[in-house]
Amino acid sequence: MEGPYPTEEEVERCEFQNWYPSFRKCSLKSEMILLSEEFIEYLEDDKHGLFLPDPPNEKKFNHSSKFDIDSSDQDEEYLEFWEKVEEEEKKKTKEKENENEKEEEIDRKHYSFPQIEEKIEKAIENFGSVFPKMNWSAPKDALWMNSTGDLKCIIPSDIYSVLKGSDLIVFDLNHAFDLCKNKSKNRPEKFYLILRKFYPLKISQEFRCFCKNGLLFAISQRDDSTYYTYLEKKKEHFFELIKKFWNAKIKEKFGSKNYIFDIYITKNDKIFLIDFNIYSRATEPLLFDWDELNEIDLINKKENKIQFRLTPKDKPIKPNLSMTSRLSYDLQEFGNNISAREIVELIKKGKFDDKNEDEDKRENENENENEDEKEKEKEKEKEKEKENEKENEKLDEGEEEENENKNENENKESVINDQTTKEETETEIGKGKEKEKKNINENDIENKKESDQEKVKN
Repeated sequence: MEGPYPTEEEVERCEFQNWYPSFRKCSLKSEMILLSEEFIEYLEDDKHGLFLPDPPNEKKFNHSSKFDIDSSDQDEEYLEFWEKVEEEEKKKTKEKENENEKEEEIDRKHYSFPQIEEKIEKAIENFGSVFPKMNWSAPKDALWMNSTGDLKCIIPSDIYSVLKGSDLIVFDLNHAFDLCKNKSKNRPEKFYLILRKFYPLKISQEFRCFCKNGLLFAISQRDDSTYYTYLEKKKEHFFELIKKFWNAKIKEKFGSKNYIFDIYITKNDKIFLIDFNIYSRATEPLLFDWDELNEIDLINKKENKIQFRLTPKDKPIKPNLSMTSRLSYDLQEFGNNISAREIVELIKKGKFDDKNEDEDKRENENENENEDEKEKEKEKEKEKEKENEKENEKLDEGEEEENENKNENENKESVINDQTTKEETETEIGKGKEKEKKNINENDIENKKESDQEKVKN
């Protein structure tokens, strides 16, 4: 993987406490609090999950009697009785509290930061609400820890929670110099908690600017996952504003020649400097990629053109990989050849732990074997399905034949029945005709007899 590889000096210049005093007028209001080593130890303590430090001053509660007895109205014996009951209740509660405290002390170390908490409370009192960060990073990956769904903090425990739950803060503590070519240290000399006045900034108005060799050569929309229609109309206007701001406020005033800075443009076209970032692969390139940025810089030396990119409407939107910001070197070396989902899967499988090559080979072999077995099982299932389909087809054919035979038999029976009914009707008709003939003959004979008799009489 090619650079850029920053120097330790360039990394240090991007620490908030080093650049903010010079750019205070064009940046957001902020307070810096120097942190103790014990506080850093608290942030690094991940053996006991997420827990808050103990309150600096235990509030003393007035354990008054539940019954508020007035001695003028009750006798002394009655008062003594209820005082004893209260004392026994207090003893029991103290014993339980001591037992719980002993269990917690065995399980984990207790931390308390009265001086730091006092400064935090003052900053919150001055600003109303604050946005926390440390030397380089803000805990944007721990938004889920805060009830507001953003980094708006109104009490010290909000700040402790988001700092304690953030992997980006852990990077600041131990890996800020990982990408330096000639690395001589792993962490800065001092750590600061930065409390910035919270503003409800619109993410569509944030932009990231890339500078190398003292030249601004690339600008990207900060929210690279969303298309905003109105930005297309204001693109040229914003472009001119950003160039003007860089020339007036930043150019040749920041110690490094290679750096990245984030800005916010208000609805009144005023620009605020949000942060300086290290010019390295640890910083998200957003709508660019680092190989492309290196090429653009070479072209820039000849043509001196600044590329300004907004999230496109009709093209695939690049996923917002906020979790890749400030990642360790072994994870960053994958570059753009691996998706965020694949990175998460690799982390779950422990691929970024320190392991021997033999173990990795064994794991790969086992994975391949498992995949082969799964494929075989799938083939078997397909064969079974085919067999079942054939059987079903046979059953269907048998049913059809049976139905055809039934229909044929029924047709034959109906024909036979029709023939029998015709024969029966014909025989009945014949019988009727014979009877009529007999009756006619009998009548004729009787008439002849009668006529013969009358002739004889005459």
